[in-house]
Amino acid sequence: MIFVANGMPRSGSLLQYNIARVMLETRQDQQHQVVETHVLWDLPKDKLPRMEDAVMADDWYLAHAHEMRYLSGCFQRFSALRAIQLARQGRLLVGHTYRDLRDVAASLKSYYGPQRQDTLGDLRPAVTYHQWLSRFRSESWVLFQRYEETIQDLPAAAHAIAELLGVKDEHAVRNAAQECSMDEVLARQSQLQQRAYGTGTVTGLVGEHPDEFDGLSAVMAAEQFTAPDQHQMGLRDLHSRMFLHHVSPRRGRPESWSEVLSEEEVAMIEREYAAYLLHEGYELTQNASAPSPE
Repeated sequence: MIFVANGMPRSGSLLQYNIARVMLETRQDQQHQVVETHVLWDLPKDKLPRMEDAVMADDWYLAHAHEMRYLSGCFQRFSALRAIQLARQGRLLVGHTYRDLRDVAASLKSYYGPQRQDTLGDLRPAVTYHQWLSRFRSESWVLFQRYEETIQDLPAAAHAIAELLGVKDEHAVRNAAQECSMDEVLARQSQLQQRAYGTGTVTGLVGEHPDEFDGLSAVMAAEQFTAPDQHQMGLRDLHSRMFLHHVSPRRGRPESWSEVLSEEEVAMIEREYAAYLLHEGYELTQNASAPSPE
């Protein structure tokens, strides 16, 4: 069985992924392995599992990408259209996260800094993919989760994911929500920072990615942190497994775009994406209206 967590950038898709991962790894009725496909990206193409084999396996294959088409690095012969067919057969499940585009733009701008020249351009493929997947929104194999609602009520979001995955272990569901909560993430971050700077392991290793990892993955790399299949995890895997996805200067607060974006940028987003914003229930600052996207 495959679970794909995907969605708009900076909208909680990795949070959704980690909730599912913790839930599946800690459920009492666990009988099968949980395979994180992050560790497969560096394997030769012919060593990757075939998508058809993964969906028929008893083990859970967890995948994360902002769009399903990018999962060709996890599975042989992966295609989004074939994934839809398998989903309708009950062998593949999809989680999709979305957010106020102004907050997406603000988060991208803060995350990448001034060197990111086309932050607004990053929104186009995200909206296009969201609209494509929305055609299947009423089907039972896909779960749409609005970022603002997820972080406001993480236990409710975890229960929705559990229902999609068929997990009935209430303790595992509550544990997943707690482990992925902002309080737990910040506590884990503080502990790792103390270990990083206390042991001197930051020097060299974290110099390549100081803004993104802030010394945390240097600690884990120095301690030979390994994935479930005993492969050494790379920085990308450390970043996802250590729940650092939603730690930012604004702590993921909705409507923080007003602190980051200029009036010109807000107006540009609202002009180009008014249909999406209004259809998903986001108010515009400008006097604008648009039909629902097809």
